[in-house]
Amino acid sequence: MEYLDIKKFLFEKVEFYRKAGTLISSNISEIPIHLMTVGRSEDFRKNYGTHFFNLPRYLKILKILLTTKTTPQIIRFLMDYGSRFLGKTTILCKYTPDFIVNHIRLLSIINLFHTTKDLGLSVEEVDPSTNPIHWTTHIVYLPYHEYHWSRYLG
Repeated sequence: MEYLDIKKFLFEKVEFYRKAGTLISSNISEIPIHLMTVGRSEDFRKNYGTHFFNLPRYLKILKILLTTKTTPQIIRFLMDYGSRFLGKTTILCKYTPDFIVNHIRLLSIINLFHTTKDLGLSVEEVDPSTNPIHWTTHIVYLPYHEYHWSRYLG
C-alpha cells in the first residue's frame, strides 16, 4: 500500500538536497506523479516516472512515464539513456494509474476466454496450463493464472 503523504515528504527532503536540474524519477505507482510533486519547485516538477519490468535482469523493457511538465529535452535524454546505457527497450507512456503489463495481460485474458470457448474447454482443463514456469531460482508466471484470478475479479 502506498501513501501520498510519505511520497510528498520524501520529495520535499530530496528537493532540499538536490542540485537544480538534477533529474528525479519515481518508480511508477498508483499515485499520480503530479500529486506527489505538489508544493515542489517548477524545476523539480519536470521529472518523470520509471518502471523496470520484473525480472529487470531478463526483461529488457523500461517504461518512461511523463508528466505534463517533462520537457522534450528530458524525454530525448531518457529514451536514449535507457537504450544506450541500460540496454533496454524504452517505452514512452502517458500516465495511466496502472502498469502497462496489466493492460497487455487484460487482452491475454480476453483472448484466453475466447480460445477456451472456441475449443470447448473447461476451466479445470485450462488452469493447469497456466501454472508457474520455473527458471532455476526464479519463477515466472505465464499467463498469471488468468482463470483462477478471473473467478475472484468477476
